[in-house]
Amino acid sequence: MQVSIGTGQRNRIRDILIVSITLVVFGIIMILISYFQLNKGANWVPLKAKIVEMVSRYSGTSTTYDVYVEYTYNNELYPHQLLDTYVAGMQMKQMIDIKVNPNCPTEFMYAAAELFNVLYIVGGCLIGGGILMPSIWIPIKIHKRNTQQIKNEEQRKN
Repeated sequence: MQVSIGTGQRNRIRDILIVSITLVVFGIIMILISYFQLNKGANWVPLKAKIVEMVSRYSGTSTTYDVYVEYTYNNELYPHQLLDTYVAGMQMKQMIDIKVNPNCPTEFMYAAAELFNVLYIVGGCLIGGGILMPSIWIPIKIHKRNTQQIKNEEQRKN
């Protein structure tokens, strides 16, 4: 007895594979972003910076925030520097951790590694889901199709 996969079944399998590949690609992108961000500041100097201004911008239904900080490096004040990251709960005059490039002190980044560790975890979950999805759903779809074809053939014989 030969069991074949119909066109509709192939389209569903193709859709599952497309979603799966998309999840894996986004997972890889998230992991690469966090890897490069964590390694970018590996040799940079950790400092404390004070939030001196927060500017909110409304665009449609979303709000974005520009956070400006000031910090001192090698006894030189760097006022009103735009921070690369906004985290919910940041407040004026709050002290935050940053890392400063010793070769170019105006280059700095938010030093909260937890943010980038979350990207590692989310990226890993997306990759795992992208790999598991076809290994679970495709056999189920094929089994359902095969079962239906066997039932149809048995009904024709009777």
